Amino acid sequence: MIKTHWTREEALSVLNKVNVDGLGSVRVPAEIVEMIMYAERLFYNQHIDDIRGRQDKIAGLWQDDTGFLSFWFPTERHKYGELKDVIAPGCHACLFGTISHVRHSYKCTQNCEFCYYASEKSSHHAPPIGKNMYSFSGTEMTFTLDEVNAILDRQAVKYDAIGWLQKEPLEELDNIQPVMEKLAKQGVHQYMYTNGVHASREVIDKLAAWGLNEIRFNLQATDFSKKVISRIKYAKKKDMWTLIETPIYSKSYNNFLKHKDRILDTGLCQINMPELQICALDLVDHFIETDGPVYKHRRGYVSPISSRHYTYNLIEMAEKESWPVIINDCSNDTKFFRGIPTDTSLGYVNYTSPFELPFKHVMYLVDQVMEDGVTYEFF
Repeated sequence: MIKTHWTREEALSVLNKVNVDGLGSVRVPAEIVEMIMYAERLFYNQHIDDIRGRQDKIAGLWQDDTGFLSFWFPTERHKYGELKDVIAPGCHACLFGTISHVRHSYKCTQNCEFCYYASEKSSHHAPPIGKNMYSFSGTEMTFTLDEVNAILDRQAVKYDAIGWLQKEPLEELDNIQPVMEKLAKQGVHQYMYTNGVHASREVIDKLAAWGLNEIRFNLQATDFSKKVISRIKYAKKKDMWTLIETPIYSKSYNNFLKHKDRILDTGLCQINMPELQICALDLVDHFIETDGPVYKHRRGYVSPISSRHYTYNLIEMAEKESWPVIINDCSNDTKFFRGIPTDTSLGYVNYTSPFELPFKHVMYLVDQVMEDGVTYEFF
């Protein structure tokens, strides 16, 4: 018989036994798995209710009808205009269109604790790419320049935007030019995600000449280097969309506050504030220690609860101080929206977490949401 009512004490007792004994090859009973999923869902609802309460008080916040997309706009002209006409084109293509990503480098200047690709234990660990070779999102195959040209001749017109990212694209600058120029001739919007270390004025001049339309700086990768911030200001002069895209957690939040005036002085177009997504199971304890409890978003990405609250600390500050920049609450909700493809069957969302939360943390969730016990319908 399936157990559908759990008291807090029963749940903690069972989870503690599973945690102590270890899973090994033993299959966890279905009712325990269902209880865990239910506790995660209750915890998620509690977290989202707190965020919704903060959102309701922000006059400049725009949201889609479902509440999954949230942007803060500095003026009513932005808020009530067509979204495609006000936000960065790369972001609009990511949310509503068709995108792909070019991978051409296996190198990076930094070793960020939050990086998807830094840990070999992460499911996002990027496979090596040989010298003068390329790859695209969705495949581990690598291609020569001639093969890439053939692919782009056949397929580039299908894409609203193509991004340059994964590891550090400016590590292999010479490989960028022929592909970027070809995409520019085909009229494809191109954006790049960089830590900014190699983004000198000379490099930015080259990228602009080759056809880059949008550049996004991850400032936390360099602890918000003043030199990199100054390069944002220079890129803005090159008629490119200039953005900051940095995972928001305790370190990046405090760095943002420290450098806020210098950042806003760059004249940048948009700030993307993703929730920090923990990329490997062995990092969960580290981020719990630095940023507090974590949660699993709809059986998907794992993030600290505090991450999105830091985002809304900054959005509330932006509204109070009238910052002249668009802010994208690039949350796990947004990633859920982005993951709903337009060309497959209804109900399919192509995003998952690389791991399950460890049982000891599920015990924390149970402790928080099951004060009076829970009863649910097993299905």
